[in-house]
Amino acid sequence: MKKISTSLFLPAILIAFISIFLLFSGGRIFAEEISQRSSGGGVDIEVNFLNYPEISEETELDYLIFQVYMDTHSGDLTDKNFLEFLELSFAGSRIEQQHLNWEWESKSAHHPSANLRVSLDAFAELAERQELPESDRQLTLKIDSLRGVAHEFSWEIAGDYLAEESSPDRENRLADDYLAVVANEVSGDLSVVDIDSGEVVDTIAIGETAGHGLAVSPDGRRLFAGDMETGILYVYDAVKRQFLRELDLGVGIHGIDITPGGEYLFISPAGEVDETLIVVDGENIEIVTRFTAELASSSSHVDFTPDGKLAVSAVLSEDLVQIIEVASLEVLADIEVGEGPNEARVSPDGNYAYAANWESNEISVIDLNDFSVVNNIPAGEGTHGVAVSPDGQEIWTANRRSNDITIISAESLELVGTIASGEYANHIKFTPDGSYVLVTNARDHELAVIDRQTREIIDRIEVGDTPHEITFIPGW
Repeated sequence: MKKISTSLFLPAILIAFISIFLLFSGGRIFAEEISQRSSGGGVDIEVNFLNYPEISEETELDYLIFQVYMDTHSGDLTDKNFLEFLELSFAGSRIEQQHLNWEWESKSAHHPSANLRVSLDAFAELAERQELPESDRQLTLKIDSLRGVAHEFSWEIAGDYLAEESSPDRENRLADDYLAVVANEVSGDLSVVDIDSGEVVDTIAIGETAGHGLAVSPDGRRLFAGDMETGILYVYDAVKRQFLRELDLGVGIHGIDITPGGEYLFISPAGEVDETLIVVDGENIEIVTRFTAELASSSSHVDFTPDGKLAVSAVLSEDLVQIIEVASLEVLADIEVGEGPNEARVSPDGNYAYAANWESNEISVIDLNDFSVVNNIPAGEGTHGVAVSPDGQEIWTANRRSNDITIISAESLELVGTIASGEYANHIKFTPDGSYVLVTNARDHELAVIDRQTREIIDRIEVGDTPHEITFIPGW
């Protein structure tokens, strides 16, 4: 996505160039409209509508991006939750806050900057609720009651661009264009892998030892990784390819999992520590609560029901799966499963969870409607990783000791296939479109790519030292 420089101090020749470019591209936008400024209450605010020119060209977008620069000579502007001050409206109708995402780029007390991202699905919902005017529509951003002053910025949007129905291509962009990211424990980095070419296209350094888990925000933009030794949680911009934030949790990081809506990160600590689970605000990157043994048992990995209401936490040390209500952060149930559950994954319909029991070599099938175990299915030796196909029809496990993959039918709960993988088959993940299955072979330092239909390994890609979990980000 291209970025347009919007400084008020651009040379006149550059401003002229941008104006001519927009004129001949069919847009109705002038250079001075891209960037707007407001002052009051001792605060100067400049807002740059970064992808405004792309709207004029009717380019396919996932969200609108506003870059916000602020200047003040007194107080700290970063100690505020800016979503409380923001109001965005289109054609006179307010956009729901759930579609707004505020990300700090710089938390300088007097000169901070941030990105405000707005999902285009918000405008489709608005069009479904009411009839919008056919003439030009005004998009207005208001930062209200900031030190007693309201700052307002407006742009004219021509035609029906923002009122079209949500694009299936936008919603499923990862299904067509994605990169895999692998957390490498011993080399302390992340491998970014192009599955089509079979190449590592980037390596992101994390620290001396990388945590086993990875998470990605629902829009695919923010990648979360951790340092197992220092306890630093890193927030990485997967589009700009740069670190955005870091948060010191004070304990080593093992697992990182994010709620479907991105509200919370559930962090599983590494080693013997007082904390059993740490919950972090996914938007502001602040600690919400630290669970101790009195509240919840020590978590290894966490998954969530599709509606985001329940967290399913695997407790390896106690042979339990705990069910946590996300809204209240209260434990609802302790479910006894097999020996050494390393992780549990929830079915796409949210009715079942499948726990991989590392010591008893089996999968426990949990009914999430009544929190009972309905079956225990033998798998490979050292059942460590588990994944459910996007269509919900199959359960695949990565088995460390037998160095293979077990395939189980979700309907019959019977074994339907076994694939030799590599040494110490560790974690397993379906690609977003469900066509391939990726497996990290920890002692081979590789990512194996399996064709789901043929059940054959079609590629082995060398990654970092001792790879663990896999996730996906949008392609570059």
